[in-house]
Amino acid sequence: MRLANLALVLLLSITMAGCGWQLRGAVGGGFGDLAIAIEGGVSQPILDQVGRQLRDLDARVVADRQAAERVLVIRDVRVDRRTVATDADGFAEAYELRYRIDFRLEPGGRSGGDVDIGQVQTVRATAAYAAAADDNRQGMQAEDAEAEALERDLRAQAIDLLLARVSRQL
Repeated sequence: MRLANLALVLLLSITMAGCGWQLRGAVGGGFGDLAIAIEGGVSQPILDQVGRQLRDLDARVVADRQAAERVLVIRDVRVDRRTVATDADGFAEAYELRYRIDFRLEPGGRSGGDVDIGQVQTVRATAAYAAAADDNRQGMQAEDAEAEALERDLRAQAIDLLLARVSRQL
């Protein structure tokens, strides 16, 4: 019995070591040393954030399309807010904030010509938040601060979704 327990523990240890090796190997998300350029007519902070996250995933972010194997073109970024609930007087009680990124993955100068130009794709992230209870200045400032924090969180979520989708195309 003791020998069977020892064999079982040894077998489980070997299995877990093998799984851990696979997980460590998959951390890069498919970007392992890929030369990628980022372009787009959107704000520089968004392009910078995408670049930072790509570097965290072991991609090599290059400045020139010709030096890249792939080019990530961020075509549009939109933030929309809409009212989702009103009170009896018609004033907003809750809002929905939507963050949307339109992008396309294109071949770079070092792609070797074996990559098609991808379709324009869209990723979205959405969250709801409550309106300020009072019309006082502090309530409005708190509502604005909450909306800004939500927008930052939604941007991060949308960029994560974008990079996950791009990694599946590589």
